[in-house]
Amino acid sequence: MKVNLGPVASVESGIVCSNEQLPGWARNYKTAPGRYFSSSLTDEEESKNSAVTSKPMLNSIMGKSFEYHHLDYDVLLSLSAQNDIKAAKELLIRNIMVTDKIEYDDAVQIFSKIDDTNDKFRKTVAYPYFITIGIATFCGLISIPMVFNESTCLWFNERYVTMDIPPPSDLDTFLEVGAWSW
Repeated sequence: MKVNLGPVASVESGIVCSNEQLPGWARNYKTAPGRYFSSSLTDEEESKNSAVTSKPMLNSIMGKSFEYHHLDYDVLLSLSAQNDIKAAKELLIRNIMVTDKIEYDDAVQIFSKIDDTNDKFRKTVAYPYFITIGIATFCGLISIPMVFNESTCLWFNERYVTMDIPPPSDLDTFLEVGAWSW
């Protein structure tokens, strides 16, 4: 089978033309998986020279640490922008180092003091949220009988609303009571 690639190259049964037969712009142009334009490198040489590999090799990651204090500043910044709390803590520790001109271990101690102080006030800051959740839950639960219970609806209507009460035949079920009270 012969495939004509125009003035650039011609492939016959998987044989690729040489670099010398190609125009300058097409030399070293590679396509995957089968290349129609060849390079002067063999496949082994290309894989060794390739900056991007499909998976890491064991010898390339042996001895590397995956702790936050070993990560680069840009990586930490990116992680903290994605709400990674540990990365944000590491950035704060590094900020303490720069600001106070101290070593890492001393900055960690200062960060621990800051974190402990924050823990003391964490519950105090959360109380308004707990109170709001409690009030909302209470109001939600109390609204059910005020809408669907006939005696509660009549009592509330007498005291606060003073709306016309429908005939008793229209208040036979809790759904009818709810339709009237709503």
